[in-house]
Amino acid sequence: MDTDRELPAIYAATPEGFRMSVAVAGEGQFFFSITTPCFAESDVADPKSSPNTPHREGGYPQRPDIHDDFWSAPSPPPRT
Repeated sequence: MDTDRELPAIYAATPEGFRMSVAVAGEGQFFFSITTPCFAESDVADPKSSPNTPHREGGYPQRPDIHDDFWSAPSPPPRT
């Protein structure tokens, strides 16, 4: 566990080799990572549809560059 006040993170692992991490990085970006133990490779069919999101330039991790009225709202939506 990293208890840094600005960029905290937590890490977990099982004896079987599963690993998980959750971390806060620059500009408040959250990262959630899961790793599983090795397994036998198997054939997987190619996707049958094309991506339906706009192409984004730049390296990983990509910074938010798309405005969304819900996720970018200055306050939570009213409860109904």
